[in-house]
Amino acid sequence: MAESVTTTTHPGSLAGSPGGGGPINRVIVNGRYEVDLDDVLGSGGMAVVYRGRDLRTRRGVAMRTLRTEYRQDPALRARFRDETRLQAFAAHQNIARVFDFYQDRDACWAVHELVDGRSLRALLDGQGVFAPADVTNVLDQVADALADLHGRGVVHLDVNPRNVLVTPQGTVKLIDFGLAQTAGTVQEAIGGVTFGTAAYLSPEQAAGEPLGAAADIYALGCVVYELL
Repeated sequence: MAESVTTTTHPGSLAGSPGGGGPINRVIVNGRYEVDLDDVLGSGGMAVVYRGRDLRTRRGVAMRTLRTEYRQDPALRARFRDETRLQAFAAHQNIARVFDFYQDRDACWAVHELVDGRSLRALLDGQGVFAPADVTNVLDQVADALADLHGRGVVHLDVNPRNVLVTPQGTVKLIDFGLAQTAGTVQEAIGGVTFGTAAYLSPEQAAGEPLGAAADIYALGCVVYELL
């Protein structure tokens, strides 16, 4: 099982690095997680991911938070919390784990597994198309991850080359559950806009219809076609 998500609301736990002399672009979240605000691992329309470190275990982590302009929006904060829970409950070796969740009046932070790997997008840009055996490896592992999600009644809704990481050992990890939701529901539009990556949207997702596993399978098919 994935580690449980814990929500705490202690005020004042987001602060600059203690001790003086530390880089001003590092913050401590909830007294436990050091975040390097200069080391951005990824970003999307709603959230940013920074490199961090768990001060208790000394392991590296990926710290995801809402963009500054969205941090005070109650609906987006609730969505951020809910998507983190959906990912936390997905206990699968090909889905990046969630370790913790923290929120206060100023921000929300999700603490994720730090994956030592490169995205399919980076690999495509660097090497071009994949060998058929490597495509099969990616397909098998992403399909396994999606089967686990779909079995739990969850759809990812943003399967694309940026959201699939590959480690040096060939292990594939599905990341970014920013659009994930319960199967059978219509994708929530934010500000009248339906989010997703246009080239990988299924027809029903683009049309604003109820969504199920087929939307993710369509997107995975687009990814595989691009890899070849």
